[in-house]
Amino acid sequence: MSIFDFAATEHPNYLQVQNNNAFYVLNNDIYNFNFTGSLPTTAFIDTSAQNVTLAYGLSLIDDTLYLADAEDYVSNGKIRTYTTSGTYENEYTVGIIPNGVYKYEIPLGIYAPPAGQTGTTAIAQDSSLFSEWATGATITRGLVDISNPSNNTYASVGDSDSALGIADGSVVSLGDGGEAILTFDTPIKDDEGFDFAVFENSFSDTFLELAFVEVSSDGVNYFRFPSHSQTQTATQVVGFGNVDATYVNNLAGKYRSGFGTPFDISDIEASTMLDKNNITHVKIIDVVGSIDPTYATYDSYGNIINDPFSTPYASSGFDLNAVGVINRNTLGVTSFSKEIKISLFPNPTTSQFYVSEIGLITIYSSEGRLVLKKNVESTDNPVNIEDLSSGVYIVNITTNKGSATLKVVKK
Repeated sequence: MSIFDFAATEHPNYLQVQNNNAFYVLNNDIYNFNFTGSLPTTAFIDTSAQNVTLAYGLSLIDDTLYLADAEDYVSNGKIRTYTTSGTYENEYTVGIIPNGVYKYEIPLGIYAPPAGQTGTTAIAQDSSLFSEWATGATITRGLVDISNPSNNTYASVGDSDSALGIADGSVVSLGDGGEAILTFDTPIKDDEGFDFAVFENSFSDTFLELAFVEVSSDGVNYFRFPSHSQTQTATQVVGFGNVDATYVNNLAGKYRSGFGTPFDISDIEASTMLDKNNITHVKIIDVVGSIDPTYATYDSYGNIINDPFSTPYASSGFDLNAVGVINRNTLGVTSFSKEIKISLFPNPTTSQFYVSEIGLITIYSSEGRLVLKKNVESTDNPVNIEDLSSGVYIVNITTNKGSATLKVVKK
């Protein structure tokens, strides 16, 4: 046993030890010594450059030092990180009076199991939950083997029509990193429970080809569901290898053919650029399952996603079967009777039109993309559509009496 004496005026705190190497805090600085040596006379890390005000805790996790700064006990505190070699890394603003950092490791296998097992979230293709299916699709193919670009061969199974309508087994293969954008006759809305589901054609509960899922309410700005993969990354899952569904969350392709992976729009963080009650586009992006950082894709926690790779065939990558809608935002086509006499004029028009009721006007393109939103406070105020391209548009009028949907032709 060794005893180290400090001066009566010194008050060291927050001792952390790793491999006989000690770190502690004294006068806001970090000191370091080996138990076989003597106490240091100078700071190992001088924290004055980071303006540390009141060091209130020190943690050592995975070769990183976390110094807690309580500031003034009233304001939000700071956590500053340093390497064990003494290099400053980052600063994070936290709550008041922080005094330590703790590592929490998520247990393995915490997510829903395969279809048919207790606790699964898989939804069968013939479920009465589905009220609508995708009606439009745009496909951008990826290579059959992104790690061998000289081959220059792209996935080729199926076409855009294969992803439309009810899940029936027909698929379009996306290839490595390929993507599909799906549109719908009626926007999807964020309601109770899951809002839509994505179907893939896996032949088993363990051969899982995965994909990211994103949504958009304008066809321009897309927002990704937070995803998590707990699959190990030390050994590559080979072309027909296995993935445990309980290690996967919020990635399409989690379930075998005939069962959809459901998604809840409320899982996505709120944004002024996303109307969660008017989702017009769903984007499916193939996960490149390689564990080689040159080609790898990552989940929301920064983990490499390991899934079957490579699959150098015409059916490479995620095989999209269908997207089924559970919660849809009906635009109220029959909300008004003829006696109400909601009218829109002139129609056709070249630049603007008027409506006979005041309220919120939302205009969608024929592909379901929101192109204009305007609050009409007077029936004398026109709705300007001069900047829109020629075509047919869906106009939703929402008033204190209800809502109605009309069509307008822009010349």
